[in-house]
Amino acid sequence: MLQNLIVGLIVAWAVWVAASRLLPRPLRAALRKHTARLAGAVGLGRLAQRLATPASSAGACGGCDGCGDKSAAAPAKDGVVGGIGVEALRRTIRR
Repeated sequence: MLQNLIVGLIVAWAVWVAASRLLPRPLRAALRKHTARLAGAVGLGRLAQRLATPASSAGACGGCDGCGDKSAAAPAKDGVVGGIGVEALRRTIRR
């Protein structure tokens, strides 16, 4: 019985971590809000308060796609991206 409870908690935590990293931002916010409301109804006030506060957004965390210059990542006409050419990459491949 205790083993099943522990496994269930581990699976629930894994689902939460995967959802918090892979879901789009609006869906994550809705899931967070719903979970906070559910935690408050169950009696976990501190957890509900912690979930209700939005996470701080870091600049280059991968959350918005608006930080970098998109033209810098585009390959040039000679196939060079970020200073590394296609021929230089071919020379490094072990055969």
